[in-house]
Amino acid sequence: MAYRFEQGESVEAGFRRIADEQLGKIVGRFKRQRDGETTIHDARKSLKRLKALLKLLRQGISKKDYRREYETVRDAGRLLSGARDFEVMPGTLASLAAVSEGLDQAAVRQIDAALERAKRDFEQGWDRNQAVDEAVEELSASRKRFRKIAVKDDFEIVAKGAGKCLAVLRSQGAHALASGHDEDFHEWRKSAQLHWRHLKLLTGVWPELMTARLTMTRALADVLGHDHDLAVLRYFIDQIPDGELEASGRRSLEDGIKARQHELRREARAYAGLLIIDKPSGFSERLCAYRAAQEKIAALDERHAQIQPDEAGE
Repeated sequence: MAYRFEQGESVEAGFRRIADEQLGKIVGRFKRQRDGETTIHDARKSLKRLKALLKLLRQGISKKDYRREYETVRDAGRLLSGARDFEVMPGTLASLAAVSEGLDQAAVRQIDAALERAKRDFEQGWDRNQAVDEAVEELSASRKRFRKIAVKDDFEIVAKGAGKCLAVLRSQGAHALASGHDEDFHEWRKSAQLHWRHLKLLTGVWPELMTARLTMTRALADVLGHDHDLAVLRYFIDQIPDGELEASGRRSLEDGIKARQHELRREARAYAGLLIIDKPSGFSERLCAYRAAQEKIAALDERHAQIQPDEAGE
């Protein structure tokens, strides 16, 4: 089934189903294929979905259960993160070269070569099979525990959880735009991704009304993701010794990154302006209203379906 609470599904049933599906996908993928970046990438996406689910229901489960499973999922993600940055940076560099005029192409080639060397060096020291084995063992145990977690079957808890994370998104966005620091934009990116996943979980409440916000939040998360990738690339460039990258080439890349980030952050400000129209408390209340309205509509549909043709005047 989809990564969302279905219409008519209780909070408790939805929590257990979604968690079991995501953990089952991870373990199943690694049983079918241990190698391949796609397998690890898909597993990491499922882990992020699990963390979002736990944060959404944080007030509906015990602190002990939340802390234990969140730490398990987080640590598994770290085990599988591997050479993620080295896999992303070549694409980030190519995209920057494609949109930036006057970029020093010799410097681009030098950085590309440095990335290849760094990735090779990292992979020589990373035991992929051991990381996968440890992650699968921990997550298999976690899957069994998830099935036994006591969950408060109250949609208001879900709605308030979504509202609290929206509040974090708003405050971190304001802070990042004011400071301009890469680290603050990275935190904003994580909260945007979290809000997007919460919206995906809650789309079933009222799909037609949730889709527009889901689309805007995904756009914000993507823009901030590109910004973060550029920040990671800039940090990598800063670590390249002078003997491997000429000063003029370094300045050219740094200027190109700065200009591109300026454009991306202007886009992020525009998307944020649309998303922060909703105050967290109002957003939570509206989610509850959507849920209540859908339940009434479902009850009416069921009642109408039970009416015999002669009772309907036919």
